[in-house]
Amino acid sequence: MKNCVIRLFLLMVWVVIGQGASNLDPVVELLGQIDDPAFHADLLKGMREGLAGQKNVEVPKGWAEVAAKLAKSPNEQVREDVRALSLIFGDSGALDSLKATLVDKKSPLEKRRDALKLLVEKNAPGLASILQDLIQVKDLQGDVLRGLAAYNSKETPQVILKNYSNFNTENKAMAVGTLASRSGFAKELLEALANGKIPRKDISVPIARQIQSLGNEELSELLKEHWGEIRQVKADKAELMEKYKKMLPKKYLAKADLPNGRALYNRTCAACHVLYGEGGKIGPDITGSDRRNLDYVLDNVLDPNGAIGKDYQFTTIHLKDGRVVAGMVAAENNSSLTVQTVTERIVLSKEDVVARNVLPISMMPEGLFSNLKKDELRDLVAYLATEQQVPLKK
Repeated sequence: MKNCVIRLFLLMVWVVIGQGASNLDPVVELLGQIDDPAFHADLLKGMREGLAGQKNVEVPKGWAEVAAKLAKSPNEQVREDVRALSLIFGDSGALDSLKATLVDKKSPLEKRRDALKLLVEKNAPGLASILQDLIQVKDLQGDVLRGLAAYNSKETPQVILKNYSNFNTENKAMAVGTLASRSGFAKELLEALANGKIPRKDISVPIARQIQSLGNEELSELLKEHWGEIRQVKADKAELMEKYKKMLPKKYLAKADLPNGRALYNRTCAACHVLYGEGGKIGPDITGSDRRNLDYVLDNVLDPNGAIGKDYQFTTIHLKDGRVVAGMVAAENNSSLTVQTVTERIVLSKEDVVARNVLPISMMPEGLFSNLKKDELRDLVAYLATEQQVPLKK
């Protein structure tokens, strides 16, 4: 019975905090009264989730005393959550502690990652230069690249481009996403594209659309010149359906190079879609879709804007500091937006948002098949029809 009452109370707390309530005094008082690490863990988790994205949160009455007590908890997660909440409440000591953890080479990797995430969420001052120094730490590169997008530092593009060739495929996508997030960054990205430092294939369609959404005519022209245009297919859909069905009879599909099809999928589709547990989450998971049906595949690829679900509307969010975040709004409350981009899931404070534009287009471009050779088209379509994962192309 006691556990049921506690769980009910926790549910009520999560609802109240999630709606933007600022009076946390009773919650903190309860934390001090109950001596149960499991209860502390649940309640602190709810506080962190509810306060995500909120700024200028008033320090609750009695927090200093409760935080000092819980900092000695036998539950490691409780100790971490207390430090995170202290940071949200503006505790400079927590800020210094997290920075120290981040740069400490002897600190466990996961603790350094957690510290980095919390510092970025808080938009901690002076963090950009620290992240630039950490970019060569391979195990932290992805987190560092994501974090750099939050800071308008003029040194960031050159730091990223200098190290770009040493990034793995996933981190290259992170790097490009960061460079496409601001007009100043994007100009250096497109200059690197023009001089061959970054290959055209590394710029995905969602990234190209993000650059367009910056609203800078010069950047749009550079994108058009060095990457290309996102064109809409003008031909009649029924004619295209018939054309591709004639090109892809079953006997021809049976000769497909499936590993090459997987490589093509990774290049053209994986940034947005999950298949066999891998890929981006900006579009639907297609593992359980009717992809073995050629008509279904052609219908969705040739007319991606035909039926766009509300959960997959392409949205651009312009922030006060000049950054643009592009993707799908995954969640929203009174104080924050949670956005799924091609490379990350990010929580934004509504206080930082100056404009939000929902575009009546799919992230998937029309004309996707028109950029493929006939055998590439065969390999990709055949791979999409597989019933289990195939090896990567050697």
